[in-house]
Amino acid sequence: MKLCFFIGYYPFVKGGAEYQSKLIAEELSKEHDIFFISVSNNHIANEVIHHDEFKVYQLNYNLLLNKATLYYPLAWEINRILKNERPDAIYQRILNSFSYHLSQYANNRSIPHYIHVADKYSLLFDGKNLSTYIRKYLFNGLNLATTKFITQNREQTKLLNNLKIAPVLQIYNMHPVPDFSYNECLNSKIQARIKSIVWIGSSRPVKRLELYLELAKLCENLKDFRFYIIGRIEEGEYGFKLMETIESLKNVEYLGEQENSFVNNFLEKEAYLTLNTSKSEGFSNVFIQSWLRGVPVYSLNSSPDDLFDSYKLGRYFNDDFDELKNSLLDFNANNDYLEMANECLKVSRELFSLEKSIGEIKAIL
Repeated sequence: MKLCFFIGYYPFVKGGAEYQSKLIAEELSKEHDIFFISVSNNHIANEVIHHDEFKVYQLNYNLLLNKATLYYPLAWEINRILKNERPDAIYQRILNSFSYHLSQYANNRSIPHYIHVADKYSLLFDGKNLSTYIRKYLFNGLNLATTKFITQNREQTKLLNNLKIAPVLQIYNMHPVPDFSYNECLNSKIQARIKSIVWIGSSRPVKRLELYLELAKLCENLKDFRFYIIGRIEEGEYGFKLMETIESLKNVEYLGEQENSFVNNFLEKEAYLTLNTSKSEGFSNVFIQSWLRGVPVYSLNSSPDDLFDSYKLGRYFNDDFDELKNSLLDFNANNDYLEMANECLKVSRELFSLEKSIGEIKAIL
């Protein structure tokens, strides 16, 4: 079977959805022929490359022109590629404006088109603005005879159900199970005088990095914690102000945008706690990467499938910043840390292993 993966190609386009798609593609490529269509302004020009044994169509585009024309200019080029490649199925990670065009192609060719939802906001159409109206128009144009949905969690499934659609699969994000000296790393972290707290992600406004920096500032006179940031600081006024704040805080260290290998190594050997301040997450890869390495997560406003209530994986604060602050200040006195770290390791390997989850995807193809 030939499969088209429609998603930014990792590692040239970095993001959680891109990374997940690459993991899935690598596993499925053992049995299927896979190529990528990667649409991104990161690409300098339209070209075809081969990387990690994948054929990748890299497409750049004029954002303003395509937005104004509902992405039809780019859709023509995508259709040309699909007609030449003739895939047996299309896997699209992230529901967006391109979904409509891919759905039309799939319906005309009578092939399945799988949309793997990556966030809840793409399924919400409550706004009264023009953007919401256009999104709803394109969503209603999806041909459900051939377009099928995959969700990451119960919340996304419920939102789809509200739209009278049932997903063909609900599956958590997946990661390779790491092999490292867990007990040795854990003991080193517990004995360390200064505990390393880490925030990982891009600095888009929805991630609310400024709240993490505010927390670091409140702890600036304490010698118990050092705050690390790993990820891309976006350009523009918002990113500039973030960098100004980072540089002004003595207890904050910015490690830059890094490959996953660096992130995983930092989580294994340095991170005592991962902190998340996002307004919303689909299902954070950083949560899973942390838990697979025995690192608890303090999450301000994201609790996928209420896992923080079901297991001791850290804490969820329901967007209560003051409670997060007070809990962090008391964290060193928390005698449950060892139990929490061990549960993170155990539960994550049961729920999120790549080996377990990939079989469920194979079953629907």
